[in-house]
Amino acid sequence: MESKTIHRSIELLNRMFIVLIVIDIIVCLIFEDQLHLYSSLILISGLVMSQFLFRWDCYECGTIGIAVTFYCVGMFQVAFLDSHSTCYFILLIVPLVASLILNRMLNKIILLCASCILFIRCNHIAGFHLLENYFFFYGLIPTTIMMLFFYNELEKATIQKNLLIEELRGKNEEIMLYSNMMSHDLKAPLRNIEGFSGILLRNCKQLDERNRELLNFIVKGTKSMKNLIDDLLDYSRSNFEQYTFKQLDLNKLMDKILLSFNYEIEKGNISINKKGLDMVYGHEESLSLVFQNLISNSIKYQPKVSAHLPQIDISCEANDDRMIIKFRDNGIGLDDEEAKSMFLPFTRFHSESEYEGTGMGLSIVSKIIEKHSGSISVESQINKGTTFTISLPLYQDAHQIQS
Repeated sequence: MESKTIHRSIELLNRMFIVLIVIDIIVCLIFEDQLHLYSSLILISGLVMSQFLFRWDCYECGTIGIAVTFYCVGMFQVAFLDSHSTCYFILLIVPLVASLILNRMLNKIILLCASCILFIRCNHIAGFHLLENYFFFYGLIPTTIMMLFFYNELEKATIQKNLLIEELRGKNEEIMLYSNMMSHDLKAPLRNIEGFSGILLRNCKQLDERNRELLNFIVKGTKSMKNLIDDLLDYSRSNFEQYTFKQLDLNKLMDKILLSFNYEIEKGNISINKKGLDMVYGHEESLSLVFQNLISNSIKYQPKVSAHLPQIDISCEANDDRMIIKFRDNGIGLDDEEAKSMFLPFTRFHSESEYEGTGMGLSIVSKIIEKHSGSISVESQINKGTTFTISLPLYQDAHQIQS
């Protein structure tokens, strides 16, 4: 991931250089400065060639191409423009920068040797004696030492980082295994309690109304506990699961999700309006879980009044480099203070008898959106409804950052 970021930065920097050199060429043409024009043409030729190499994912060759181009420009400056300082600066800086960017040690040594040879050549053209040139003693030699030092330290840091990543990956797998085992072990006795309580309800016809009510409480309690265990497992997965991102058709994905709510939608006579659903970049399973939670909440938290007509609006629009997805309903809503804490785990604003739930759904949603390098916000008014706004990157280098 770090190397990809470095490669992208180099490519972006190269593009910026190309733009600047084009401007420089235009200026040279206006003022008819032939020698500087030739220098700029050499530079832009090498940069454009390196840009093509970057396009073919040959970042190592492209970086070496940029270095060679700068070497050529430096020697041209000495030979025709009598600009020794520019050449010396290039000969000093190229090996140092290369030591931080290039991956192969052989390429770093080649550029260092090239700098040493060109240093001697530059001195010869300039008429300097090598031992009298302070650039050599106070420039190239320290640069060489720094390059070797940085390379050694970088290798150590890389090894330590890789060991730490492997250790963290192992710990994450242990945590997930433990969570799955705990989920299975905790739900097994709950299934027994629920099952035997159901058998008692069916077989014990002589039970009075109060005892039947108590048994029903046991059945409902075990179901709630099972739901809570499942939600806790989903929450732990949202923290540790690694995501693979791809382009998703939001319209098809939403149709698939809404199909699972078909009974609730028909029963509640709920109007679903979709607008502008486009492609979105993300992890299909986890985003499906996000949308399921938000639609489920919009269906669940509606006024229990027969005259009320529930409505859910789902919209999507691109905004610069972000995709903005909104879920708006005309449900019971919340006040501002409640809305601030709704993404915290185990947050509930209604009793179990009013609206079922574990208080974990929106916490899971928040974690998943965070791992997509996105954000989620909420606006709500009592008796007017709630709007959830999700912002996701159009393209991920991202999201993968979080995973």
